[in-house]
Amino acid sequence: MKGFSMGYDILLSNATRDVVLTNGDLILSDGLARVRQEIGITLRAWRGEWFLDLDFGIPYLQNVLVKEPQRVVLQSIFAAAITSVPDVEAIESLTATLDRPSRTLSIVFSARTRFGMVSDIIPLGIGGA
Repeated sequence: MKGFSMGYDILLSNATRDVVLTNGDLILSDGLARVRQEIGITLRAWRGEWFLDLDFGIPYLQNVLVKEPQRVVLQSIFAAAITSVPDVEAIESLTATLDRPSRTLSIVFSARTRFGMVSDIIPLGIGGA
């Protein structure tokens, strides 16, 4: 059984994903904002990228950025990543859309968390990484 987190996270800017500082102080996020941010971090992480846990992240090279990606495999990978985030209870909707001309993959999701519903669009790739 997956536990829940009562933790905080360092707030990242939605626009730049840089750490947010106010008067030189770190700003923390919690609740729904923290869950949304952690889902985005999880979906943007490449498997093997984080040296402390080489299994963390999405297997982009192995399963996503392949010549003929299988939609059911992609849905399964992204669903597992989202539900791995602490405090996510269930996925209500999940769509992965590939825009070949812009070389962008957009993940649109809605998930139920212990804090309420969270929805977001996560653009990945040349146009949104």
